[in-house]
Amino acid sequence: MLRPSGLALALCLIGLTPAMGQTPPPPPEPVQQEPMPETVAIPQPAQAAVQVQALSAPDVFSPGARDTGLGPDVWRGSSSDMAREILPLIGKRPLSPAASAMARRLLATGASAPEGASDDFDLAAARLGALLLLGDAAAVEAMIERTPGANISPALAQIQAEAAMILGHTEKACHAADAISSRRDDPFWLRLRSYCQALNGQMAASGLTLGLAEAQKPDPVFAHLMGQLLAGGTSKTGASLRSGLDLALSRTLGLDLGTAIATAPAPIAIALARDPAAEPGLKLLAAGRAMRFGARLDDVFAQVASQPSLPPIAADGTQPPPPPLDIPALIKLQGTAAEARLLAIGRDTNDLALREQLVTNLLKRSQNLGDFLAMARLTAPQIASLAKANAPTAAPVLLATAALITGDVETGSQIRQGLPADMASDEILLLDAMLTLAKGPTDPDRQVLLARLAAATQTLPGQGLLARRQTAALLTAALTAHIAAPVRNQLAQLDTGRLEAPAARLFALDLAAGDQLKAESILSALAILNASGAQGPKLNDRVQLVRGLGLAGLGPDATALAMEGIVLSQGFASAPTTTTKPATKPLAKPKPKPRPAPKPRATASNS
Repeated sequence: MLRPSGLALALCLIGLTPAMGQTPPPPPEPVQQEPMPETVAIPQPAQAAVQVQALSAPDVFSPGARDTGLGPDVWRGSSSDMAREILPLIGKRPLSPAASAMARRLLATGASAPEGASDDFDLAAARLGALLLLGDAAAVEAMIERTPGANISPALAQIQAEAAMILGHTEKACHAADAISSRRDDPFWLRLRSYCQALNGQMAASGLTLGLAEAQKPDPVFAHLMGQLLAGGTSKTGASLRSGLDLALSRTLGLDLGTAIATAPAPIAIALARDPAAEPGLKLLAAGRAMRFGARLDDVFAQVASQPSLPPIAADGTQPPPPPLDIPALIKLQGTAAEARLLAIGRDTNDLALREQLVTNLLKRSQNLGDFLAMARLTAPQIASLAKANAPTAAPVLLATAALITGDVETGSQIRQGLPADMASDEILLLDAMLTLAKGPTDPDRQVLLARLAAATQTLPGQGLLARRQTAALLTAALTAHIAAPVRNQLAQLDTGRLEAPAARLFALDLAAGDQLKAESILSALAILNASGAQGPKLNDRVQLVRGLGLAGLGPDATALAMEGIVLSQGFASAPTTTTKPATKPLAKPKPKPRPAPKPRATASNS
């Protein structure tokens, strides 16, 4: 029985068109997002008067991708040895959305290099390699082209070739493979030359070069794909998206990239989502994957999901698809295509109750921080439209939290103001903490709210609720200046366990923040965050990181990290917990009681 590919199912499912029996309204207006505060109102050490100085001659850190707000002197005073230690680690392990955004912000900043590293090509390669792993292939390619002396660095040449293949610039990558002189026989360059030779019809040379690469370091996946290419590419096999070279080879073979998009790394998923030549179904799957890495592709996702030219949904041969208006059945479906379909229905309907239902369902699908941020960005226009219409909602805290984490303070405030004044709960308390963090340190309600949060930690509502209150109180206090003495005393009494981060790393962050060394502060934080996983650090470590980044003047990064912690404590970005009953053991059979020994019979001699 034939089964459609994942890409075909995505195309089919998106092709459903709602039959609402009404004229769809114009799409909701774009959400006006307020920027996070650039600094945090925490007392700073005295500094000398600022002097304007001209930048030194361009060095390997001079090229930047965009204006990140960190400035050309962000690395001034920071340790180059620390950069050499930490930069090669970034991007090789999952980071939370806030940590990933902070890393990209630093890496994309054009600035003077740390002292003693202006011509350190290996350090420049570590910086750009990390930025590539975090997903920005286009920026990396452009930055390398503007890096002085990049053509003499084998490490930079390899990163440039990888970025070129991810972006579909095959000729540029092949030219780099021919031009490289140092480390020319490394497996990477041998495999790239083997591929380029096959493109040019040099099949015998390609096979020989492939054999040299396999002799050094076998790669069965690449060898199999190259074998298909050398055989004429007639036998179809599964696509591979592990690297730019795998992507280029899979494209040349005409393989279905959609079948491998679920495991694609960040740079490949983002590049495919932004590729104007990619098929709509592939763009949709890639955008859904890329947004989990924190990429801002909600516009691409929404645009592809609304294209009317997509084919209608088809049965898969085992389970018929639900009718277009069978909303309960659609809600049960999982995957990127289902998300896009629900998003389109919610956007096009005039029924605000239905829109609220679909938005809430999409947000509740989140199983981690990446999911929640992606769904929050996708549903942001619809949440804003619900708030402006004062539409009733069964999950106001969830919708307000989603608005705030995307930077839409206006919508979050509107939803909060619509709640009953006498409504008091831990959900509302945590929402208020999110709101004051989003408003920034100048929020006039900050001190009063912090006093309420600290007082709430002194009661004993149960371990789960107490942990949520402690999270909100400590993270809010971490970004608050001039805390009142009674509040400080209450916070000092909290028992939140031990720190997990190395004390030396936290001390390094404290030293860097005290001296206003922004790059070194970020590096110190990333050294801890890199070991914390996609959900970020535990509460105690998170509080220390938020406080340190705030003291260093890194307000947006500190605020995003704090808000992530509150979202996690609310349970909005965690996989649903399933309770499984322990297996019952069969009852053991009772052991038979031992029979009493027979009494001796009486005899004549005994009588």
